[in-house]
Amino acid sequence: MGTPTLDFLVRCVKGLVVRVLWFVKEFFVMPVRILSWGGWPKYTFIFVHIFVGIKVLYDLTSFVGRHVSPPVEMEELAPNYSLDSVPDYKSPNAPAVALSEERRREVREELQKQSAYCASLEPNQQRWCEANTGWDLLTAWNAYWELRETTCEWKDDTKFQFRYYELDEDSYYEKNLKPEDPNYDVTDSTLSGAVRGEFNAELGEHGAPYVNFQWGAFDHGYTKRSCKFEAKPKDRGHWYVNRVGPFNSRDKGSWHALWWEAFKEFQEEWTMPNNFGRFITGSMITILDSKGRIIGYPPAHMHHWHLYQVDPLVPVWPHVVFDGMETHGDDACSQEGLGPICYMKWFPPGYGINVPPRFFVEGLVNYVADPPDPTLFSKEESSEFWVEVAIAITEPKANLKIEPIIGMPVMIKTLPHWTPADAGTYVIPKDSDSMVWQVDEWPIGVDLQWWKWHAHYYFTYEAWIVVGDGRAIFGLDSTPYVQTGDEYKPDDVIGARHDPSGLAPMKEFDGDLDEYLHYRRILPNFPPEVPHYKTVYMDVTASPLENIENAKADLLHKFRAYNGKQRAEGKEEAQIFMKVDDIDRFHSQVGDHKWTHRPNVLPSKTHFDKGDKVTIIGFHRRIKYLCGDACEDSKQPVRLHLINAFLVKPTDPDASFFTSPAGRRFLYRTRYYTKTIGVLLFIAISSLAATAVWLFMAGKCAPVAGPCAEKQSTKYELVTTNE
Repeated sequence: MGTPTLDFLVRCVKGLVVRVLWFVKEFFVMPVRILSWGGWPKYTFIFVHIFVGIKVLYDLTSFVGRHVSPPVEMEELAPNYSLDSVPDYKSPNAPAVALSEERRREVREELQKQSAYCASLEPNQQRWCEANTGWDLLTAWNAYWELRETTCEWKDDTKFQFRYYELDEDSYYEKNLKPEDPNYDVTDSTLSGAVRGEFNAELGEHGAPYVNFQWGAFDHGYTKRSCKFEAKPKDRGHWYVNRVGPFNSRDKGSWHALWWEAFKEFQEEWTMPNNFGRFITGSMITILDSKGRIIGYPPAHMHHWHLYQVDPLVPVWPHVVFDGMETHGDDACSQEGLGPICYMKWFPPGYGINVPPRFFVEGLVNYVADPPDPTLFSKEESSEFWVEVAIAITEPKANLKIEPIIGMPVMIKTLPHWTPADAGTYVIPKDSDSMVWQVDEWPIGVDLQWWKWHAHYYFTYEAWIVVGDGRAIFGLDSTPYVQTGDEYKPDDVIGARHDPSGLAPMKEFDGDLDEYLHYRRILPNFPPEVPHYKTVYMDVTASPLENIENAKADLLHKFRAYNGKQRAEGKEEAQIFMKVDDIDRFHSQVGDHKWTHRPNVLPSKTHFDKGDKVTIIGFHRRIKYLCGDACEDSKQPVRLHLINAFLVKPTDPDASFFTSPAGRRFLYRTRYYTKTIGVLLFIAISSLAATAVWLFMAGKCAPVAGPCAEKQSTKYELVTTNE
């Protein structure tokens, strides 16, 4: 073909200009034409443009607001690296022993090592790492300690509702209890009812008996001390503190369980909708001695401490979470360094968790070593302890720049059990190698901000999180990698134990196990498949693989083969995203034993899209020289968790919107003003329908096929062209 002529190009340009002019004309003429038709096209056009107009007005006011009152960045704390408020957590008599000069040097060296680890992460994760384990955490702790000690005006309450009992390990897990036992009525029903409080009303007939449920005592002899003080920097708002005690036994082998509604005296500040636009930017759950110093591990093992956030606007059932607001023994940093000061969660400037309308504390501490020598220290320093829970909450400033974050764990799913004492754990054999795994997928797109492994390392040899579906990569769920377990059946549900409903759970739910778990289980992460299991694992020793080493070698061989095939086909390869191994790296010698602290791990990526699959795998074997709940042999079965609790920033537009203050206001109005919205919609639709019928009868409806077109007058005739 030859080169296009000039005449051809001119015709093309003219044709393009004509089409553009026609489109511009139609853009302005079509709305007038639609309005002239009347009937449903007219009213549909009006309704659509009303909503478009609202959206444009909202965007315009937001744009103007950002320029008139631009976002304010939250200030950084001025560095304060003093160690005066840090006890010697390497001493068996901690925290009653102050740091010597030699130990001060060791603590600073440990902080330098931690800072080097933080520097190996991506820039944003570096900030989170320093804020939760490094120099920035020391600064935040010093600010909190100083303000609490100098500005707190404590208010005491001795008549708050409270549940406390002291037991030993075997009594804590005992199933055959008597009505006089202090943990007799600790069931899924009572825990769920206590945590939800007034929000039980939203469960309908199954929640009504628990709205005013008395789950604890008011005359108990303990004190709740409350305090509120301005945080530093001021943009962080205020610290709210509850301190409960005193408890007078730190004997080795004692187990102490506590429940109470946290911060009830401040609750009016964040009842809905007052909580929208307010964010939690720091938290801490700790055990203190008589002088307000954090008791480390050892001797105090933070078995579990959950600050439940009850929020009906959380879009995931059961609307109760504690991600980012919990403490376990392996939260601590190295005992050579800051130790349990790392129980403090401190968010870098610009990040926060939405404030819920209700908080509830449920936790257990067990003492695994002797308290400070009573011949060297006072009785109070040796035996007394308090529980302290604190949160930093911002004021609702519209222009304060804060991005909402949420918790999202990757985990071996928690399993249903007889009582909450089992805490959703899975049980493995004591004397053989075993494996567990779970394939999961990200429900939304996320950017990972920070993470925290929680595992019981005295029986956890290694753990992996792999990007991809482990069934396709490794052949999981196919011979020889098959998990077996005990099915959870209705007979495994605990009977009536002072339940306010007056019915045994299986009778209340007509034998429907799924309904029982739906309404009464406060931890939602049991596997959705049927049947449910109360424990499930693979016994590696009893399999052809014989031991963990052979299993790992086989899995890695399959991993390489899978990736070779993926490369050949030009597809995405699998990768080990996170791995916990070399157990000695994160265990420190204190006294005669080694004790767990937080492991440092390197992620291979920090963003996941919705639907991306990950596989978590745990390799279990007894590590005999490590301590768990105790350093001696236990008669109890081996109960384990394997969880990586991620804090993430949603990246999907819908998830980002519904975690924003505007999104939460929208959810609030649609949830609690449904009748009002429904009435308005009914009136609008009824009016539209009535008008359309009247126009039809009058022969003035839209010119479509049928009787309407026959009655159409020339005044409403659709204009056609020959273009």
